[in-house]
Amino acid sequence: MKPQMNTNLPTGDDLWRSLDEVADTEEFQRFLAKEFPTQAAELLAGPSRRQFLKVMGASLALAGMGGLTGCIRWPEQNVLPFAHRPEGRIPGVPSYYATGYERDGVGQGILATSFDGRPIKVDGNPEHPSSLGSLDLIGQATVLGLYDPARSREVVSGGHSSTWSAARDALVAAARAGGFAVLSGPTSSPTIRRVRDRLLAEVPGARWFEYCPLSRDSEREGTQLIFGAPHRPIYDFAAAQVVLILDADPLMTHPAALMHSRGFAAARVARRESGAHHRMFAVESVHSITGSVADQRFPVAQSEIVNFAARVAAALNLSGIPSDLMSGLQSAGEPMADHRLIAEELNAHRGACLVVAGDRQPAEVHALAHLMNVSLGSVGKTVRYAPEFDPDRASHADQIEALVSEMNSGRIQSVLILGGNPVFDAPGDLDFAGALAKVRNRFRLGDHQDETSQGCSWHLPEAHYLETWLDTRAWDGPVTITQPLIEPLFGGRNAAEVVGMILDEHPSSAYDLVKQTFAALSGNRESEPVWRETVHRGFLAGSEFPSVSPGNARGGWGSALADRIASARASEFEIVFTGDHSLYDGRFANNGWLQECPDPMTKIAWDNAAIIAPADATRLGVKTGDLVRVSVDDKNIEIVAFVMPGQAARSVTIPVGYGREVFDRVAGGVSYNLAKGTGVDVYPLRSLAALRNGSVSGTLEKTGGRAKLATTQNHWAIGTLQQEETEMRVKEFARVVDLSDYRAHGAEAVAALAPHVPHRESLWDELPFGGHRWGMSIDLDLCIGCSACVVACQSENNIAVTGKDEVAYGREMHWIRIDRYFRGEDYDNPEVVHQPLTCHHCENAPCEQVCPVAATTHSAEGLNDMVYNRCIGTRYCSNNCPYKVRRFNYFNNAKHPSETEKMLYNPEVTIRNRGVMEKCTFCVQRINRTKISAKNDGRAVRDGEIVPACAQTCPTQAITFGDLADHDSVVSKEQASDRAYAMLEQINVKPRTRYLARVVNPPREGSTH
Repeated sequence: MKPQMNTNLPTGDDLWRSLDEVADTEEFQRFLAKEFPTQAAELLAGPSRRQFLKVMGASLALAGMGGLTGCIRWPEQNVLPFAHRPEGRIPGVPSYYATGYERDGVGQGILATSFDGRPIKVDGNPEHPSSLGSLDLIGQATVLGLYDPARSREVVSGGHSSTWSAARDALVAAARAGGFAVLSGPTSSPTIRRVRDRLLAEVPGARWFEYCPLSRDSEREGTQLIFGAPHRPIYDFAAAQVVLILDADPLMTHPAALMHSRGFAAARVARRESGAHHRMFAVESVHSITGSVADQRFPVAQSEIVNFAARVAAALNLSGIPSDLMSGLQSAGEPMADHRLIAEELNAHRGACLVVAGDRQPAEVHALAHLMNVSLGSVGKTVRYAPEFDPDRASHADQIEALVSEMNSGRIQSVLILGGNPVFDAPGDLDFAGALAKVRNRFRLGDHQDETSQGCSWHLPEAHYLETWLDTRAWDGPVTITQPLIEPLFGGRNAAEVVGMILDEHPSSAYDLVKQTFAALSGNRESEPVWRETVHRGFLAGSEFPSVSPGNARGGWGSALADRIASARASEFEIVFTGDHSLYDGRFANNGWLQECPDPMTKIAWDNAAIIAPADATRLGVKTGDLVRVSVDDKNIEIVAFVMPGQAARSVTIPVGYGREVFDRVAGGVSYNLAKGTGVDVYPLRSLAALRNGSVSGTLEKTGGRAKLATTQNHWAIGTLQQEETEMRVKEFARVVDLSDYRAHGAEAVAALAPHVPHRESLWDELPFGGHRWGMSIDLDLCIGCSACVVACQSENNIAVTGKDEVAYGREMHWIRIDRYFRGEDYDNPEVVHQPLTCHHCENAPCEQVCPVAATTHSAEGLNDMVYNRCIGTRYCSNNCPYKVRRFNYFNNAKHPSETEKMLYNPEVTIRNRGVMEKCTFCVQRINRTKISAKNDGRAVRDGEIVPACAQTCPTQAITFGDLADHDSVVSKEQASDRAYAMLEQINVKPRTRYLARVVNPPREGSTH
């Protein structure tokens, strides 16, 4: 499918942002031509003022930059002297604590930053073997949830305030009366599992159910099929020379994505520097992060990937396959060119291959993946297997179905729901809310009074992980301690404490519960030094899951495989439900940082959409922004369409988690429900069959209506520029070079992507720089576009959330953006390049040359500084910035913050007032803090000692910062690399940020090299 082309755009290797740009639509031209968004007065007029107040009040709308003076005048208040300072604490100096965070049964190691008892920032724990010092975008935003004004603040019974003592009495009575059940999310917490086992043993007839709307049960079931028992696969991407991805996103959505990303980056580095072979193939229905960085990608409908995988397995001529399984493989048909190409690559690199299947694929595809890994000799090299720590549990689909059946039958008289939100996200054909209403006693532990709490007679406030002691286990096993940094702000308790209330007359504290568990886990080493060392480190050394031999491949499932293959083309459309990149399953819908972070691929913020392929859009006459009706059986929804290059034909992808309505707090006339009015709830369409199979058959039709999406893909477009006789095109911004050309020609291959630029004289005197010369390099070959850096920067620098309407205007405030470019003429399956853009701190800065009040100026070390008290809001600097990385603060986003909102502000970063320009500062507050520390120690700043927030969290270490005056520094060596180039070097701005070109390695026909 080819849209009407813009004849001004070149073809071939050129880059393009969207189909709107390719077609040169009015919308794209509007964003390209209009330098400044619509004036702020428009937002303050009429009914939109209410929406503005809601967003500013509920999203902890922050704004800031490093500096010592501020633009906000806080109300005068009296303070008491810190007469008895705790030992080791210096007011105003940050402290760092190792802690942990669990999401759906998998822990991440975290290093939390605290100022005077206030946790303000979380990062990955660099010592933790699973997080490796990085953190994903959801983890980065969890600190915002601690100070969410909509959090539950009290125990509620029957709509009235109550107490924890009354709640305990009611829980104990309900448990003793019989028919007691607990519903929790998946957890690997040894402490919760210990109190669970006690509850089941000590409370007669008690039942415990688990449910997660984004479960990975097909992976467990796949290992059960092939090995006879469930196992946990642990992948080593660094050791893999050929990787086949089957509808998975291991670099973004897998619980071990941080480890996978680091391994992927290591393999890419080895490919360039040591000539190692590394090639990744991705077969997927939706254009994922992993697919975007693959060397070759095949868009295939989700239900047809089983056929694709079976043909690859058949082409491998695997030995020892049971006869029934061989029949199943043969039903897929003869391998074709694509399947043979992948099979040849895998065969040529036996022992260094890796096949990974995704959680939306059925168990048979996972079994095929493991069969190929075993047969290709990958076990113990690129993948190892650990035993599942809960091998006997039923699937989440079976458990939620059983619980609803038990509640409907009346056999359950009391239910305790620990977290989760099943009224919202349970399969639509189960009517969980109706079944719950039939239960006499309904208790809910939750962080918000949401849809599920509204259906319960008791609501119990849940403690945030930064407020409580607990433990968890990472994907590969390390026991991680969750250490609190602050007392519970609203009296919340965690799941282990609530269950403990039922069991003990004098319940143990969370600290005592965890410490009791730790004694058993650490081999009864109860000495205080061992405990303190573990808490200090953040995890228990040596607690990784052991490797086991999974056994030989088993048969008995060949007919099931054949049935899957036969039913692949059963309908015109398949509806694929995916977790959202930010909101996950909807639990983070009230987090403004996550709502406003654009999807890494679609660039949609504050919304979900029905993502359809260009070919399907042409056939149906659908354009981005059209409302479509998606129907499954007798249920349907209306949702806005988004035409996505690379989406598989006949497959419609819809992220879940939007359309939330219920949160609990309205104060001062301001609603703190950020989620209301954002997106569409698609869980009613998601049946048990969809939960088990990943997709369901459905229909899609155009309704004739239109809706506006807040999508940033065309915002801040630099466009096509001209200078004298040299035309600068978009392909020069994010340079991509073929591996064979790079190995043959090195720097010449990168330089050939842009015209030669002779040395140009400046109109201005060169600024003298002495001492440090701070600079940054960004490796496009390693950047996967995950957006963790965007949220990390927002957290570190108090950056404002502006809301859906303002993002749609083009007023998002992010100091770092990631431009996602498509490449090539194949609009159904283009290549993708991700390019982070921040302030380049140009030595010949165009912004400084036009500011009438010298509000933007250069420091002696080459930083482009902003003096906020000088800025008068002319915005000349933004107009003159060639990179479009400056943000104008149209609103007083920090006006009248609540007490909890104030607690999140980074005190080292200025809070900005309305009417000033702001931008990236290379985290100058971190630079100055480190320089002061080094000066006090009487030493020089060490290379790598200063790490900006974006570089600190990057899972692939694509961002490097350092001193260019030190020729031995890593950043100096990277900027001297033969892949290094300066973006827009033709205009002689001399940026301090340089990029390293992406190197692609597409396979050649008939060759595996």
